[in-house]
Amino acid sequence: MHQDEHLEERFAQQEQELHVQQAELEQQNEELRQINLEVELSHRRYADLFEFAPVGYVVCDEAGLITQINKVGCEQLGTGSSQLLGRHLSLFVDPRQRDRFTELLRQTFQTPRPELEQHASEHRPPENYRAETRMVRRDGRRWDARLECTALAGPQGLLARMVMTDISELKRAQRETEHQAAENELLNTELQSILRAMTHDLTRPMRQVEGFAGLLGSSMHSPGHALDEASARPWWRRMA
Repeated sequence: MHQDEHLEERFAQQEQELHVQQAELEQQNEELRQINLEVELSHRRYADLFEFAPVGYVVCDEAGLITQINKVGCEQLGTGSSQLLGRHLSLFVDPRQRDRFTELLRQTFQTPRPELEQHASEHRPPENYRAETRMVRRDGRRWDARLECTALAGPQGLLARMVMTDISELKRAQRETEHQAAENELLNTELQSILRAMTHDLTRPMRQVEGFAGLLGSSMHSPGHALDEASARPWWRRMA
């Protein structure tokens, strides 16, 4: 009888421990569900920010292939995402400026993965790299872009998240300002040339008069050329 009571006591104790473990497990499951929900909400917020951002967003792998692109990015490149995913972004860069684009990607991917993971754990944004380049739409039209690249640690390797901002109007205004400045400089040079010519034309008769007056003075005071009183008087007085 004593042994049966001992077994029942052990069974009750184990049952109690099982209830406690089950309650802890349910609490852990609830916490995990909350974490998953927060992650999902965060992912949706990120997806919305990415997809509906007022600038172009594009993600490339280390080979420069497009792995993700938002709505504005598709509009900037002139075609849908189905025609862009898996293609080289460099195909939409002006051929004369692809070296600049390649250098931008090289700088972006030079960040070591441990450093990126440390930035993520400390909630610090990694360094970004910028460049201005000429882009080409699918229909061949050119536009000016400011590219800002940030390295990301993806599950399959490093990725580059790129912000594409259309600065065509700004560059057009800069070119117009530079053109106007060049025209002003040309006009100023021409004006200076005209002023020098006018000054030369005005001073030439004065030099001739001064030379003639000098010669006349020398002649009047040279030996054997003394003038009488009538000749020395001004001509308007001699006529009186």
